Amino acid sequence: MTAMEGPLTASDEGDDRGLAFIRAEDQAFGRTLKHMLEDVADSGREVENGGDLIAYAVEKAEGMHAPKDGGLEWQAPTSRSRMSI
Repeated sequence: MTAMEGPLTASDEGDDRGLAFIRAEDQAFGRTLKHMLEDVADSGREVENGGDLIAYAVEKAEGMHAPKDGGLEWQAPTSRSRMSI
């Protein structure tokens, strides 16, 4: 996994403090992705292509709550696995 690359310099749109937040978020996202791929998913991979990091993970399907009639209704999984990209 690669860290955020490119020229991150302060400007009118992003000061030094804001850039520090971005760098911290990048590192946290990387740790989360690594955990998902190595500890949670049944299968997965990450590939770097042209400076972009593309990753997928296959894991056991989970149910979810979906909107219905102004509330939420539980929906059981409709497959045995799911893929996250």
